[in-house]
Amino acid sequence: MRAVIVRINEGKIFVKDRLIAHIDKGIAVFLGIAKKDKREDLKKMVDKVLNLRIFEDNQGKLEYSLKEKNYSLFCIPNFSLCASLEKGRRPSFEKVKSKEEARSFFEEFIILAEKEGINVKKGIFGEHMKIDLEIEGPLNIIIDI
Repeated sequence: MRAVIVRINEGKIFVKDRLIAHIDKGIAVFLGIAKKDKREDLKKMVDKVLNLRIFEDNQGKLEYSLKEKNYSLFCIPNFSLCASLEKGRRPSFEKVKSKEEARSFFEEFIILAEKEGINVKKGIFGEHMKIDLEIEGPLNIIIDI
């Protein structure tokens, strides 16, 4: 499982030119699910994302997490994060979980985050999306579990 974490001031997701999700300050997480991923990996990933200390205190030190600041989480399914480039120049998706299984994992990730009291907005799994992010920093982190 791979997550790309992006600290944002605002985020919007459009599908077919229609706004489907919007948040103000928080984290955008692009989530990729691999064949090897297990259900127990989801809890680890949610814990890591929600408690990652990437928000600054008054001295500019990265001291606070999304959960501590009570910010929002923007979840975007992104199967291509688990693509392989071991051979040639074309991405191979043979290591990516099937669409049905990955959708189930993605939805469970959201449920687990919401159970922690987080305001979660999400993209639509399997849809082509236009994503607008106002990135702060930039501060981007890749998490592999």
